[in-house]
Amino acid sequence: MTNSALLSIIITAIGMVESGGDPKAVNGKCVGILQLEPIYVADANRLVGKAKWTGMDRYSAKQSRAMAAVVLGHYAKPEWTVKQVARLHKCGIRAMNKPETESEKDYCQRVYNIVQDMLNDMIEQEMEE
Repeated sequence: MTNSALLSIIITAIGMVESGGDPKAVNGKCVGILQLEPIYVADANRLVGKAKWTGMDRYSAKQSRAMAAVVLGHYAKPEWTVKQVARLHKCGIRAMNKPETESEKDYCQRVYNIVQDMLNDMIEQEMEE
C-alpha cells in the first residue's frame, strides 16, 4: 500500500470521527465532512501556491479530502503513526510539540480504530479472492 493510499484511509477515518461522514455538518467555524476551519483552507491554498479552494469547498467531501491530503501530506512525517496524523488534523502543526490532552488521545484512538477496521476489511476481501 502506498503512503497516499494510507493517507486516504486516514482521511476517511477522520471524516467518520469528525462528522459521521456528513459533508453538511456544522460546528461553529468547523464545517463539512472533515470539520475544516477557514484557516485550514488558507493553509491548503498557501501550500499549493494559489487560491484553489474557497470556504464553501469545505462542504464538498471531495474538495475537503483534497485539502486534507495537501495539508497532511505536507506536514506529516513519513515515520508518523496514524494517531499522530489524526492529531495533526485535529490540532494543527503547532500542537505536535505539546503534551497530548485526554480529549486528543480519545479522538486519535477513535481514528486509529476506524483505520484498523478498514485495513482488516481490505485484508479479508483480498483473502476471499
